[in-house]
Amino acid sequence: MANDCPAPANGIAARRTGADSGATQYTGHATSALFIGAEWQDSPRWQRLAPLLTAPGIAVHFLPRTPGISSTALRQVLNR
Repeated sequence: MANDCPAPANGIAARRTGADSGATQYTGHATSALFIGAEWQDSPRWQRLAPLLTAPGIAVHFLPRTPGISSTALRQVLNR
């Protein structure tokens, strides 16, 4: 299976509470972009977190739901 990513992609587990702590988790790594489900875009957490991430140059992309793809199943595979 070909990987078209220009650089390796690394998953970072982030706590789901505290926008500031979430921003610190991502900015503490060599993170250039985050991809989040679009259903979270208008949530209070991401309304606070997105500006904290874009300020140091981290791109935040909200992606539409993909039918038939389970992020829970993907995390289970990655955590094996």
